Amino acid sequence: MKPDDHERWQDERAATGRERDRQREPHRHPRCIVAPRSVRLFCPICNGPVFAPTDSIGESITCTRPDCHTELRTRSVDGAVVLVLAGDA
Repeated sequence: MKPDDHERWQDERAATGRERDRQREPHRHPRCIVAPRSVRLFCPICNGPVFAPTDSIGESITCTRPDCHTELRTRSVDGAVVLVLAGDA
C-alpha cells in the first residue's frame, strides 16, 4: 500500500515537530564554551608586543620582536595577566 500525499505530509509535519521539541529540551543543548580573549602585553626586555589569553597562567610565551625572542611566562596578579622572564617564574 502506497502512502498518499496527505500521509506523507502528516509524517513530515510530525517529524518536524519532534525535532523542534527535541531542540527545545534544555538538557539536550550543548554548553556554550566562551573562548578567552587576548590581551596585549609588553616584553620586559625590549618593550615589544606579546599576546596572551586572558585566562593564561604559567604559559610559556616568546616575544614577537624578531631581534628579541625572549622566553617569558604568564602570571596572574590581582586578576590581571602579567609577563615575567621564564627563569623568574
